[in-house]
Amino acid sequence: MSPFDPYFTKLRKYLRALALQGRLIRELARAGAGRRGLPLRLGGGEGGGIVLREDTFVELGHPDAGSCSLLLWTESRAFLRDGAITLVGPDIPESAGESLPFGQVLLAGGEDLTTSFQAALERSQYVGDRIEGYMMRSVPERVWSRVSKQAAAGGFCFQTLGGALMALLRTEVPQVQAAEAVLVTSSAEDLAPLQAMAEQARKIARGIKAEQLVARADGELECTREDECPVCADKPVCDGIREILVLRKSEVGGKAATRDD
Repeated sequence: MSPFDPYFTKLRKYLRALALQGRLIRELARAGAGRRGLPLRLGGGEGGGIVLREDTFVELGHPDAGSCSLLLWTESRAFLRDGAITLVGPDIPESAGESLPFGQVLLAGGEDLTTSFQAALERSQYVGDRIEGYMMRSVPERVWSRVSKQAAAGGFCFQTLGGALMALLRTEVPQVQAAEAVLVTSSAEDLAPLQAMAEQARKIARGIKAEQLVARADGELECTREDECPVCADKPVCDGIREILVLRKSEVGGKAATRDD
């Protein structure tokens, strides 16, 4: 059992509650297991760089509109509907010139998934410049992105984005045997329960990663993440552990000095 298994049930309850409130919820066509069939290029630099405001068809997750990012993983594939893409709210082609709130939830399942994959799974949420026509800004714990007019003219929609996100997730962590995406654009109010869920999940994730940090003999930390410290969402975790290591080192040094006396 993974530490996130209960959150799969919470997510399903969240979606049922939105349906009862009359939200527009669509099950988009399922994506395949990889990149095959996607109408765009994926990989480093394929996004085409910065998407300027004048070249933007729709903006997703601007700080004024609200955003949320959540990744849940499990060892049991039974919790997922492999390849499913659920959209709550308007799709990209319906939103020309708009700035939409954006919730991005990625679900991963695989019998070989363990806590050792936590950092890699989290990194997969933030695709940066790896999806053609799609630019994601570097904002910890949020998804703030733009879809270019050229991409929208070529048919870029949330079915496309969901498929691309799942393909990149499988590329980042090949142990992922099943993937699912839930995308929310209906309102900032609809994001609130999702944001609360994401904060709870992040606390669990921080605990997992804190255990994986390797303490060196000199009291420094060896971090397995690729993020730079100033923008890393786990900086408070690292800082706290560094303080503990320094205190322990001081205690050990003090005891040694006492024995020498």
